[in-house]
Amino acid sequence: MIDLSSPLKADTFTHVRIIVGIITGLCMTRLLNGLSRFVQQPNKNHVFFVHIGWTFFLLLDMVNFWWFQIRLANTVAWSYDLYLFILFYASLYFFTCTILYPDKIDHINRMDDYFLSRRAWFFGLLIALNVTDLLDTTLKGKDYLAYLGLPYIMHISVFVVLCGIAMRTRQLRFHKGFAAFAIVEESSWALFAYSSIV
Repeated sequence: MIDLSSPLKADTFTHVRIIVGIITGLCMTRLLNGLSRFVQQPNKNHVFFVHIGWTFFLLLDMVNFWWFQIRLANTVAWSYDLYLFILFYASLYFFTCTILYPDKIDHINRMDDYFLSRRAWFFGLLIALNVTDLLDTTLKGKDYLAYLGLPYIMHISVFVVLCGIAMRTRQLRFHKGFAAFAIVEESSWALFAYSSIV
């Protein structure tokens, strides 16, 4: 008979990391498959550089997500609630990727019209990802949050505000600038915060 009160013998973090890796892999597969369609079936109406920019941003962001989740190895006491939270966090990425590349993308006539029509969902999910990231960072401990400091709070705050604006406007100049800014800012942030595990 199994003693449910005894500590787990298996490496809990490895167990959690595997399922998170599966979800992350599904996300990256969806994005890369979506990009490959532009090469397989070139259609000028489907090439919208804001859409492609956010695709590259999400690829970069998920690489960063997978990298900094290794901090969870320091978690001493795992619980089912924490396990569900990590799965929820990873699943938010999947839902965000499905907004960029829906199942029936071939039925979309113009990618720019599609993206702008779904912008509230897309940027709303990006806001949810950033809020969840803040909670996730807090779970990694006060020392880690202190290490990231004010730049981290600014990183999250500015991005959330810009996402809020993006949800409301259809102005292409803003969307192009925001996509470019997001890629540069995420790359810079990754080099600052995640270039080493502390």
